[in-house]
Amino acid sequence: MEDSSSKRLLAPAHILSLLTLISLILRVWKLWDHGLCQWDEGVYALSARWVATLGEGGTLGSPSHGPPLYTLILAFLFLLFGDSDLTILISSAVAGALITPILFLLGKRWLGNKEGMVAAAIWVLLPIGVLFSRRGLTDIWFTLFFLLGLLILSTHSFRGWRDLGIFIPAVLAMLTKYHGAGVLVVAGMVLLSSPLLRSHDKIGAVIPSGKTLVWGLIFLAFTLAPWILFLIAKWDLLRLIENYGAYGGSSTPIMDRLWILDWGTGWLFIAAALVGGVISLKKREAGDLWLLCSVLFFVGVVVGYRPYPRLFLPLAALGCLLAAHGIVWISERFPFRVQKPVLVTLGLMLLVSLLPSTLAVGLKTCDTYRRAGEFMNQMSIKSPVYVCAQQPMVYYLQQKSISVLDPGYESLNRTEGSLILITDHWVERYPGTRDFLENHPSETLFEEPLDLPEDVLMNSRNLETVLRMRGIKGEKGPNLTVRLIQKAEGP
Repeated sequence: MEDSSSKRLLAPAHILSLLTLISLILRVWKLWDHGLCQWDEGVYALSARWVATLGEGGTLGSPSHGPPLYTLILAFLFLLFGDSDLTILISSAVAGALITPILFLLGKRWLGNKEGMVAAAIWVLLPIGVLFSRRGLTDIWFTLFFLLGLLILSTHSFRGWRDLGIFIPAVLAMLTKYHGAGVLVVAGMVLLSSPLLRSHDKIGAVIPSGKTLVWGLIFLAFTLAPWILFLIAKWDLLRLIENYGAYGGSSTPIMDRLWILDWGTGWLFIAAALVGGVISLKKREAGDLWLLCSVLFFVGVVVGYRPYPRLFLPLAALGCLLAAHGIVWISERFPFRVQKPVLVTLGLMLLVSLLPSTLAVGLKTCDTYRRAGEFMNQMSIKSPVYVCAQQPMVYYLQQKSISVLDPGYESLNRTEGSLILITDHWVERYPGTRDFLENHPSETLFEEPLDLPEDVLMNSRNLETVLRMRGIKGEKGPNLTVRLIQKAEGP
């Protein structure tokens, strides 16, 4: 009896371990062929290098673009495993894989053991989860700490000074995300939603004491210290305020942000989440989950400053719980003897729904900037290098000890002799650079189509807008180009 009982207890752990392993494999699959492909990733990498070398290498980005905790995590990993893009990407992959067991524990706590396991299985293949676990962005770490905070809140008893523990995950999440006011809104929502995530007869039993709230606010105030240190280091107060204001709202029409619903999430995932949301209203914990998802969606759509799918990662993770709730509820509508076949059938349908997007989008590699950096490293460079490109290009060149000029286009006209110029789609933002290219003969040394992040490519309407803004006709995307400019010698 004891052996069979122990096997029944260990079975969920075995399944969860297998799911976590599969999740990790998917997120590190051919990751060594991947590179940094977005401005944000380059800023984080340069800031982490600056910290790891104590200011001797890299640059310290703006406080609002270099989250203190995330920067310190990357700097620590650089010291342990070396300064490389693979170090950054693997850290994101591990964070994404760790969400798998956390989702299981949340589902088990709120809904049931079966729902938790199904939610973890969905997260393993969810395209948005796989993709942003393979990018060096802050959002996957933010989602990890956010879900960890919800797990602690759902299991914590408010007693004395230990109540301060409920603030720690919110603090970690806040210091891992750079969207200013949006972060504070979400972190505050985590704290305020704690009464919703607990099951008690009396509301007074779940509200923290006044003393706890006071100490918690003091604790949160101290977490602002890293931001202040970064601010002093850059003397960038006006820029910080400007970014906080910009990230707190946007002129982007709300309807243009709703394209997240079309973004590779899988038709069965959306349907199951809606079913789970509707039937969850009958169960307190699940109803609170539905309310929390609604608030997250509102924050992402209305407060989010751009229609980026990665802003919805916390919502997508909780959506796995709702979808699992819906799938299990449907399976339980059938007699007991056919519940398992129904659940397996729904699982296969979900696999068919998610797998194509996961393979086509989540596992795609983008390494144009890195290959251009390797090309530059093979050249014998004697003239200065001017970069009018995204920050990953600066990261890869500095990694090869190549001198990079100030990215202001005014430096072009001050430079004498031959000049190596690297441009990408950002050249359209600098009329001076465009005029310079038209007035000076150049020889193209390297040119390849530029990998655009998939969160831009997945929506045709957004891609059309981006291409129109960059002055590009048709469906052809922008290129990354290395040019040798012949300039006349100065007097």
